[in-house]
Amino acid sequence: MTVIMTGRRPTQITALKIGDLISHSGKNFLNVPRAKQRSEGGWRKTFKQIPIIEDLWLLLKQQAAAVYREFSARAALSDEQKTKLPLFPNYSAFDDSEDINSQLNDDRLHLRNETLARTMVHIAKMISVNSERTGAPILINAYRFRYTLGTNLGREGKGEYVIAEALDHTDTQHTGVYVKNLPEIVERIDKAVAYQLAPIAQAFQGIIIKTEHDAHRGSDPSSRISNGAENLGNCGSYGFCSALAPVACYTCNHFQPWLDGPHEGVLDYLLQERARILDLTDDRKVAFANDRLILAVSDVIVRCKKMKE
Repeated sequence: MTVIMTGRRPTQITALKIGDLISHSGKNFLNVPRAKQRSEGGWRKTFKQIPIIEDLWLLLKQQAAAVYREFSARAALSDEQKTKLPLFPNYSAFDDSEDINSQLNDDRLHLRNETLARTMVHIAKMISVNSERTGAPILINAYRFRYTLGTNLGREGKGEYVIAEALDHTDTQHTGVYVKNLPEIVERIDKAVAYQLAPIAQAFQGIIIKTEHDAHRGSDPSSRISNGAENLGNCGSYGFCSALAPVACYTCNHFQPWLDGPHEGVLDYLLQERARILDLTDDRKVAFANDRLILAVSDVIVRCKKMKE
């Protein structure tokens, strides 16, 4: 959770100590050691204080209390020594025959970066999250979380300096990737743009069918997906679905759009709604919420045209 919510590198997370949890002026902060900066001067020499939400603060305080209890059972600790305890420790490295201060002043008691990486892989296997696009298990690692954080900030319209600050970059040299070539932050999407972006986004996950006879559950009239006036395709799922049909169907892998279905009408509606909401709210995040749906519908239209050629 710390990796996800802070966007920091593994070497920064494993270098944290209990004393890096700071609270003042009614707000909670994490004093994160910097890494990969030329002027950092070595391990835990320079820091950047970042605000954290209460949920993460409470979780880290519980972790700190558990660490303190474990080390207190092994050695007598002063208040100062308590603050130097690793927040994410490697208990097996503790040597009760050696002076505790010397062990606290370097990284030997801290969790190894490779251990953190293995833990994240283990968690990924436990929760079994699969890619919406490929269906394969998602590779979970710190880089992915950092990239997602930067990309989400770009989608929200944040500039390169804000993204650099969030990811603890010294400058904006490597932040341009988060704000360039993002379909989600295109100010104005029309049909031409949507058709070009659709194959890249691969938002459509279903199968286009030539006739209803080819559909899974094609003999069941209740499987038909309609826009209120005309049928667009069939749903291949037998389970209950509370999604808003028909627009939500285009990103579902159970949707089987008809080759001759009136899909352009759905695209026109989504594009008009996007423009209307943006004019009404001037909020990019709200207005662009359906951009993936727009690209999915566009993908269906492009594929249908190719199949008819």
